Amino acid sequence: MFMVNAIAIASSWLFHFWRRREFLTHEEIQKAKMQTEIQRAHLQAIIDSLPVGLWTVDAAGKMVFINDIASKIWGGTAPFARDVDEYSTYKAWWAETGERIAAEDMPLAHAIRDETLIEKAVDFERFDGTHGTQIVSSAPIKTSDGTIVGGEP
Repeated sequence: MFMVNAIAIASSWLFHFWRRREFLTHEEIQKAKMQTEIQRAHLQAIIDSLPVGLWTVDAAGKMVFINDIASKIWGGTAPFARDVDEYSTYKAWWAETGERIAAEDMPLAHAIRDETLIEKAVDFERFDGTHGTQIVSSAPIKTSDGTIVGGEP
């Protein structure tokens, strides 16, 4: 009988231990989610306050984010290109040479090829038909191991 009671007590203690551990893990998950949300809100506030246009793309070149300033710069709602080929929707020329920028040579295309452009002058035609000039830069977005996961100008 003693052995049965000892097994029951040990089982009860182990069950309590694992349930407590599960609770702490759930509590830790909730805390991490809250911290992630705070960091996301902080980053969004920074992005929203930028006085420059910002686009981000995934590793395949699909546009995943365009801020409001970028749309204003381009004279309306800037379209989300699904791939590099659709960058041709954006009409732009290298200011230095007057040469039309091909879709595969747009700054975002450079970024996903692991190339960085710094302060290149670009003439462009806005979606409302007016023209402008801007200085653009672009860089790849990489994971800590160097894998390119996207790009941003």
